[in-house]
Amino acid sequence: MLSPPPVVTFKWRHWGAFEGEYHGHQPDGTTVEMFGISVAKLSDDLKLLEVEHYYDPNQFLGKLTGGCPVTH
Repeated sequence: MLSPPPVVTFKWRHWGAFEGEYHGHQPDGTTVEMFGISVAKLSDDLKLLEVEHYYDPNQFLGKLTGGCPVTH
């Protein structure tokens, strides 16, 4: 966590194995991961009111397509 309530900012990592076909690209079993930052607004009793996620989808999708997904 990078900031305290009521506006909490945190970094995250999500990962998984490339095991299913993606738009005609065959899986190879490699680990695919993505990183991002989220900003969450909390109420006084720490309930989630709003959340925004920031990440680069091209970095993630490029690993599934073997390059920049915009060009495929």
